[in-house]
Amino acid sequence: MDKKTVISKIKEFFSSEEEVQKFVDVKTLEGKILRVTDMVEGAEVKEITEDGEVDVENGVYNLEDDLVLVIEDGKVSEIKEVEAEEVEEEATEEVEEEMETEVVEMANVMRTDGVAIYYEGTELVEGTALYLDEAMTEPAPDGPHELEGGLMVVIEDGKLASVEEIVEEATEEVVEEMETEDTPKLTAQLKDLISQMKDLKNSFEELKTENENLKARFNKFAAEPAEEVIKEKFSFSKISKEDKLKFFSKR
Repeated sequence: MDKKTVISKIKEFFSSEEEVQKFVDVKTLEGKILRVTDMVEGAEVKEITEDGEVDVENGVYNLEDDLVLVIEDGKVSEIKEVEAEEVEEEATEEVEEEMETEVVEMANVMRTDGVAIYYEGTELVEGTALYLDEAMTEPAPDGPHELEGGLMVVIEDGKLASVEEIVEEATEEVVEEMETEDTPKLTAQLKDLISQMKDLKNSFEELKTENENLKARFNKFAAEPAEEVIKEKFSFSKISKEDKLKFFSKR
């Protein structure tokens, strides 16, 4: 039965005088039930819900049997059949949309043991969910994971808790070897330093002794009385006449 026959039958159903029911319920591809008073343009349309009849929003509704109802202001404005090309195009668009939705960008980091850890997105940040498979079905175990490149990630509850840089520490054997190799050199440097300290101490003692000698000599000099030139004063008037003559005769 073609689409025109279906529409004709529906119209006959509505025009029958024996039929009391003056509406038909049709189902959309999305599962909505529409109640139409007549399968003609201008017929009123309601949507059937659990709460009863409600107004239908304007739009294009694809029905089963490849029919399309265009509804405006609660009435049928157009009834048309879906062309095979349109159906195929719509199906293709739906598949493409589903494929685009399903595409998830994934990235991974490698542990030092060769195991890959996968995560969604392009940036590894705190809170990112980590997995051991691309399907993201097996969460990465909690704990520290050493990665290639000198990094370590810490996982808690399947998510990244922190990223740390690995600091390489020298093993005890390497430390002992270094100590063994450097011991003669350190011993020689220590002896040289001790010798320099002894020389410095001797020089200091000599300076101290010399300073004490200078101090003693200074104190001794300071304690001696100062020499004064004492000149006897005499009165010329008290000299005798003879002495005066002798004095002037000498001149």
